[in-house]
Amino acid sequence: MRIRVVAVVASAVLCAAAVALAGQDARSAVSHAWQPFVLLAGLLLVGALAHREGLFDAVGHHLGGFGRRPAAALCSALALVAVTTALLNLDTAAAFLTPVVILAARRRRVSEDPQRLDRARRMWKCS
Repeated sequence: MRIRVVAVVASAVLCAAAVALAGQDARSAVSHAWQPFVLLAGLLLVGALAHREGLFDAVGHHLGGFGRRPAAALCSALALVAVTTALLNLDTAAAFLTPVVILAARRRRVSEDPQRLDRARRMWKCS
């Protein structure tokens, strides 16, 4: 953990030094592009806290046990993705819900092997 903190601080110092040395163009670019990075950092913190508090595990557990039929679990997973995407954004939904869906698949004893998904896609000739 201490090595990560040192690495993050060193990276921040190096980035600040690079911007200071690069001149007006770099400062202008940073002043226009800082908002997405702050948003991403905030979302990473929210995700880390949700994981630490067990939110992803709990949602995945309940989602995996939802309904006896796979279609019911799939529909509930799609509804969860739609709500999360509407409230946050698509990238955040993908990042937050990937562990949830994997846990739900494991609870239902469904393989999350990407090669099986690729074979299914090719079998149905989806693009």
